[in-house]
Amino acid sequence: SELRTNRIVPRDGLVSGTNLGGGIIQCKMGVKTDVFKVQGTNDGAYTEVTGLNVTITPTRSDSKIMVDASVVIVASIANYHMGLKIRRGSTEISGFEADVSGTSRTPSMSAMNSTGYAKPETVPLMCMDTPSTTSAVTYKIWGSIEANAYWCINGWDGTSDAYTIYRGISVIRAWEISG
Repeated sequence: SELRTNRIVPRDGLVSGTNLGGGIIQCKMGVKTDVFKVQGTNDGAYTEVTGLNVTITPTRSDSKIMVDASVVIVASIANYHMGLKIRRGSTEISGFEADVSGTSRTPSMSAMNSTGYAKPETVPLMCMDTPSTTSAVTYKIWGSIEANAYWCINGWDGTSDAYTIYRGISVIRAWEISG
């Protein structure tokens, strides 16, 4: 036998004004195992990391979607900063970027290659979104680096670095949370 439910309500019902949201309804995951390499641009533009995404179809329009990712990233030049963001497709998720002014960039999370070699680092990312839909939604990772340097996902694809042998995988998960 099988029992399925979207919600369990106490026998005596919910107390007036109670918000019992927060239960996990479903979880989806995307995994990227290959290397993705991008040349930085002078304007600091963000580039979508091809293949590092997750699609989820919310069961309720009032659900929240928690997105978390663990991204292996590396810069080709020591002391260069890299920035990462989670976006809904190509759209920024409100409230999940740094509060900056002037010419500073606005990543959700950043890392810096301080070793002088192309050594991978794992960067965690997380955000909460309210897409207000029951249609499929895709979350993607976008990245940027200071001009004139390369950045790679899952390890460096160069041939002369001592750290070339190190590789990793990157993951992104979307969790539907009841509203």
